[in-house]
Amino acid sequence: MRLYIAEKPSLGKAIAENLPGVKSRDDGFIRVGTDVVTWAHGHILELAPPEAYNPAWKSWNTAVNVLPYPIECFKLLPKPDSKAQLGVIQSLLSQATEVVNAGDPDREGQMLIDEILEFERVEGADVAPADQRNRPGNREEGVELDAAELGVLQSLPGSKMSVRGRLDHRHEPDRCRD
Repeated sequence: MRLYIAEKPSLGKAIAENLPGVKSRDDGFIRVGTDVVTWAHGHILELAPPEAYNPAWKSWNTAVNVLPYPIECFKLLPKPDSKAQLGVIQSLLSQATEVVNAGDPDREGQMLIDEILEFERVEGADVAPADQRNRPGNREEGVELDAAELGVLQSLPGSKMSVRGRLDHRHEPDRCRD
């Protein structure tokens, strides 16, 4: 079975409409002849919170003493509201003989599907090549960061600052309330 994984439901439906064959819709995917089209909901994986690396970092009083977090390898976890669709994708991947990355043609769109495939550790699947210029590791000088790198860079200041800010202001009255 050839499995198309689109970045979002609307793209998945558009792909299915343009494939030849009888169409039947199921929960989280559309079967078209012998092919199947499924989709992510944009970012269905997110960077793990600090306590996923070290349980002691769940307590902000402890975490503030190790800032910046000494994380060498960042982990991705399913977003709580996306676990069902990720389960659909996992099930379909186990049946696929060929996988087509049908993320949006930009760098982030391709990376979203690549992250899912890497998360699932799909081995032996024939992943259709995307535009090689948009693939990680094939960058030209000065090209912007890919989606994974950008996600890590965006999360670090926020997680560090939220811990520090919360501890610095924990005794002050809430200024947002009347």
